[in-house]
Amino acid sequence: MFKNVTISFLLLFSFNVASEEFYELPNEVWSCWGDTPTFSISPNGKYLAIMRSPREDVCDIEQDKIKGVEDEMTYQSLTFIDLETMQSRVFSDGIGEKSIYGFQWVSDDRFIYRPGLTNAKGRNMNSLVTFAVNVDGSKRKIIGKQEMKGGQGSWTNISVVDRLDADPDHVIVTSNERRAFRSDFYKMNIMTGKKKLLAIGFVPKNAKGDRVYGTYRDQEGYPIATLVDESLDRVIYTYDKDTKEWSEHVRFTCQQPSFTPIAATNKGWLVTGSKFSPSGELIEYNDTNALRTMGMFPEGYVVNHYLTDTDAFFIKTDVPNGLKMFVRAPIKTAMEGDFETGNVRYKARERYSFGFSDPRGIFGSPGA
Repeated sequence: MFKNVTISFLLLFSFNVASEEFYELPNEVWSCWGDTPTFSISPNGKYLAIMRSPREDVCDIEQDKIKGVEDEMTYQSLTFIDLETMQSRVFSDGIGEKSIYGFQWVSDDRFIYRPGLTNAKGRNMNSLVTFAVNVDGSKRKIIGKQEMKGGQGSWTNISVVDRLDADPDHVIVTSNERRAFRSDFYKMNIMTGKKKLLAIGFVPKNAKGDRVYGTYRDQEGYPIATLVDESLDRVIYTYDKDTKEWSEHVRFTCQQPSFTPIAATNKGWLVTGSKFSPSGELIEYNDTNALRTMGMFPEGYVVNHYLTDTDAFFIKTDVPNGLKMFVRAPIKTAMEGDFETGNVRYKARERYSFGFSDPRGIFGSPGA
């Protein structure tokens, strides 16, 4: 006869921690603002740019409560490291007017920046410009000036948003020099700073209440879409190169399935969201895919393999008396046998006429 017996073990552990391992941390330790360097690699990986405060990385407290932090905390030095030779070059020690702000690469050997502002005598006029310069310090050129737009309460600014792989001498920049609250898109020469207006920037209906998340651009730098929150609605606006106007593309109400553009391709957008991809995968979005996914083609679609343009598409509308087809001669078949060989020949013949009464019966797109 077997019985189940449960045996419990009680294990007791004892830890002895020396009291001298605990010590007080002074309040100053929690008040220190440590150095936070930033790093940026040039487009093709030739240089590493390092920006950091020129102050010593020690714990000290600024006694002037109005200033809050040491002057050096607001300064930024700039050092380049050649990643092939690992040789370093100090472009600026970051002290006072030599401080660097707004650093951005425009090529593998050239960048833009703004000089720092000094606190001693107010705003330094030399800091109200944007320079383009080579890594070795040569060919420095003023490419923009910061000015207060009269009566509009905003400083002009310039920012690089895209580099063009097919055109390394130019970059795409945004600037509000034309209107204070509208950042237009320009194609800028990185050596001369000369800009050519590409596209008009987007301005929300309610500049104070609407939130603009960003603009998506094509391979040439033109804006194609922007995502905006308007109250409880999320709206995607698209840009038309020909009319140079922004228009509402699609609007989603709160809690309604939606999608978010991620990037532009030569055939449309890459998007994700519950509208098209509930599991979060990326899909290619263009006019045809969007209409098909939203059930706008109740009779389905067909692929015509005889079309030579893979991007083109055509939509048959429900306009009365739109496209027309007439059977001029119904199909007729015939056959004939050969007496000597026993072979048989077959043939069929029919004739049709195609046209339209209303050109609105079909909508077409040449594609990208």
